[in-house]
Amino acid sequence: MTHTTSESTWPRKISAISLFVEDLEATKRSYRDVFRPPVSYENDNSAVFTFGNTIINLLKTLGGAIVGAAIAVILRRRRRRVSRRRPAATGHRARPGTGWCG
Repeated sequence: MTHTTSESTWPRKISAISLFVEDLEATKRSYRDVFRPPVSYENDNSAVFTFGNTIINLLKTLGGAIVGAAIAVILRRRRRRVSRRRPAATGHRARPGTGWCG
């Protein structure tokens, strides 16, 4: 059985992508040489390139804690968006802060 819904769970557009890289300088050079995008922001640990309405955020990996913290932030933001959606057709409501219905 195929399950379909009228409301897509995928975003209509992607406005930002964060990539964790070990060699930030080499990655920046590659992006500049291949794509030639404008640089929106740059410091010792990151660089932001603009591709139309999408930004690519290159972040220098400084260890597993940095990656883990970034993933935690992404999951928190996603849960907030899910919990703000309309209640499901079954009448169940998303529990605040969890993103889960039940």
